[in-house]
Amino acid sequence: MPHNHLYYTVRDLSELGKAVSYIVGSLTISLLLSMAISYFDELDIKNKIRDWSQFFSFAFFTFCITGILVVILKVFIGRNRPDADTHFANWVFRPLNFDHLFQSFPSGHTQTVFTFAFLVAMRSRSLRAPVFIFAVLVSFSRILRNVHFLSDVMGGIFVAWIGLHLAQRLHFALISRFTSAHENAIALQAFEAP
Repeated sequence: MPHNHLYYTVRDLSELGKAVSYIVGSLTISLLLSMAISYFDELDIKNKIRDWSQFFSFAFFTFCITGILVVILKVFIGRNRPDADTHFANWVFRPLNFDHLFQSFPSGHTQTVFTFAFLVAMRSRSLRAPVFIFAVLVSFSRILRNVHFLSDVMGGIFVAWIGLHLAQRLHFALISRFTSAHENAIALQAFEAP
């Protein structure tokens, strides 16, 4: 029976990389914090809540950007999954394919957890090691479940990194365009590690 416990542990760990929880969670927290600002009178508390709200808003934006990049790449590349029936060939590509068995590269679960890890690392130096260990474990579980190759996982990490930087540029451009210089300065503070 230990084999069954390992199987379920790896399966459950792998499920922690589903993007919908991160997208909905970051949006919900951002909205709740935005609404909570009006309930406080002290300026320092309002600024801290606004800071966190803007950070979670940016997180939502980043998860969306990186998720869109992954979906586009999966469809255009069309790489087979390890468990696809391709007569044991690891390098089968069917570009512009919407079949789940040919959307292996890059790993979306890996992109999600590494986007999360990069975001947390931006915000907290003390949580960097644990969050990256978590991201590596979830990513490795995708290989153990035989749904991704190592190169798919590496591609997911790369998309998370590139997507984060693209999201930063787009988000800061939007902030600069639609806010005053003072609000812009406050928004940029949300992305500085303490």
